Amino acid sequence: AIHSLTVTSRDNLELSHDNQAAEFLIDAVRLGKTARTRMWAAAGLQRLLADIYDTEDGRYDSNVRRIYNAEPTRVEAEIIIEDLVRMIKENRVKKTTPRERWPTYIQRSASDQTTIEAWAAAAAVSTIAQSESFHSKFRKAGAFEAVCSLKSSPDGLERSQALAAISSLDYDCEADSGGEEL
Repeated sequence: AIHSLTVTSRDNLELSHDNQAAEFLIDAVRLGKTARTRMWAAAGLQRLLADIYDTEDGRYDSNVRRIYNAEPTRVEAEIIIEDLVRMIKENRVKKTTPRERWPTYIQRSASDQTTIEAWAAAAAVSTIAQSESFHSKFRKAGAFEAVCSLKSSPDGLERSQALAAISSLDYDCEADSGGEEL
């Protein structure tokens, strides 16, 4: 069910929105018992929030803004930010990580290695960060340092998602001596 949210399908996305899938996915990221569940939940959350829809007034907007305008979900978003950043910090591929444990190369039989989580967490960060109202929460949780560190991952999937998150956060890792946003 979680995996179906990562598939580009209008029916999947509309059904997910109608059934409050964002709240389910947030819970799965936070409480999932396996790395595979947490990874697919983060990837599904990114896909669900990146969905573009036509608003009543005819403007296009992101579901980040639609979903997080609801106060209970906004509180959950603040909680999930810390979990996503933790997933990046604790589970990223390091230079010493054997290649068969990298998300790009991992085999299905080994897919409960925690090293599969960071790329999906960074993808979710990149989408949630499209709403600037969360940038201070990301800063407080240490997201800027986490995604800048992930940018140097030997795994291409992690690097690409880190770059997307850095872009959404409007952050310059190289100019980080003062820790200022662009």
